[in-house]
Amino acid sequence: MFTRDYDYDPEPGNDFTYDEHGNVIYGRGHVGAPRRAYYVYGLNVDDFIGSYLQIDKNIRTTYLSNLPDDLSKQLKDLCVILRHYENDEDNKVFHNSLERFLADNLPTFRNFCYPQLKYFREILNLIDPK
Repeated sequence: MFTRDYDYDPEPGNDFTYDEHGNVIYGRGHVGAPRRAYYVYGLNVDDFIGSYLQIDKNIRTTYLSNLPDDLSKQLKDLCVILRHYENDEDNKVFHNSLERFLADNLPTFRNFCYPQLKYFREILNLIDPK
């Protein structure tokens, strides 16, 4: 009988599980169409950029200049990217920087069809809590 080699605890009856960001993690040897991530957990890069740019620029820059001390390392790294964008406003560099941030913070980035991060949603809520 063929046994599968997993590097995680799969959901019962499935060849995949979800990480804390809502991304799908497949078992080795998974065959089939990719599933979409659970978007309730986080945002992908394009959705984050759209939501971020809808916030008033004064609110964004005020938050980024007065960061709280209790932010996680990932949120601080994300704020560095946001500050850089506010200084030069280059959309292509902004998108590429966020993709790099995503790759650095999702160890199995290659396996995700629609990668997302909960950190994107968290920073939006910190900048403009509505």
